[in-house]
Amino acid sequence: MSIDHRMYYKIHWRNPSKVISQIYGSGQTPFTVNRFHIVFDALSSDDLFKFQYSHIATRRLLEIFRENQFTGLGICKELIVEISGEFKDVYTSEPLPSYFLLAVKGTPGGDDIGITADYDLVISARVLNELNGVNISDVDIEEF
Repeated sequence: MSIDHRMYYKIHWRNPSKVISQIYGSGQTPFTVNRFHIVFDALSSDDLFKFQYSHIATRRLLEIFRENQFTGLGICKELIVEISGEFKDVYTSEPLPSYFLLAVKGTPGGDDIGITADYDLVISARVLNELNGVNISDVDIEEF
């Protein structure tokens, strides 16, 4: 895909949350979650996940967002991460990275990172360019 630096792009997950089995949270909406923890059933090298109405990123991806000072993110909270019994049986010694709940506050098509009414991420060409170095599988990226 050719990147037009004036364009915005929507990330749509074909099969969201294929490695996360449970999610627990407290708060009024996905954007004001106060406490949040996830349970992984499988190991994934992805740096970005969608689970229901939330987007979850590794520390590595969050640092890329912060280093580039992308607009549209609020304070992202670190998640309490747990692994299921099935995970322990298959991946006996695999450590999980740190994960953060993305607090997407941006306007789609206006900020570098925004969210649609259907909870899809909309990113600027600047963000898309930085995503080339991270792992995101099972997504479609289309012009917004």
